[in-house]
Amino acid sequence: MTNEKWEKVQESLRAGRNVKLLVDGYSIELRIVKFRNYSVGVLPFINGEYKSEWLLSDCEERRRFYRTIKGCLASEREQERVLQEADEEEYSKWLKKNTYYEYRAVWTSLELMRIHFERKNVSIELLQTATN
Repeated sequence: MTNEKWEKVQESLRAGRNVKLLVDGYSIELRIVKFRNYSVGVLPFINGEYKSEWLLSDCEERRRFYRTIKGCLASEREQERVLQEADEEEYSKWLKKNTYYEYRAVWTSLELMRIHFERKNVSIELLQTATN
C-alpha cells in the first residue's frame, strides 16, 4: 500500500472513522476503541470479529495483527548484577528464563501498527474509508 493511502487511513482513524483493509485475504476493519478509561486506540477486527482466544493461543491472527511486547521479570539493576556475575552463556539462559511476552489487541501507535502489518503480511489493500 502506498504512503498516500496510509495517510488516508491515518486521517480517517484520527477523525474517529473506521477503515477497512484487505490483508493477505483477511478482511480487516480498524476501529477506534476506548480503553484504560481515557485512552483511545485502534482495534483490528478480523473477518468481522474479535476473539480474545487469539491473544491466548499462538495463531495466525495474533502473529499478523496484534502487538507483541517483550518484557523481563527482573529489574534493570538485577539484570546488571547477573550480567556482571555470570558468563555470557549463563546470562543468556537466565535472561531467557526471565523473559515474558505479552500480546495486546489494541494499537496505540498507528505508525507501529503500520510497520507490524507491513512486516508480517505480503499484500495490504485499502478497501474503504469514510472519505472515499
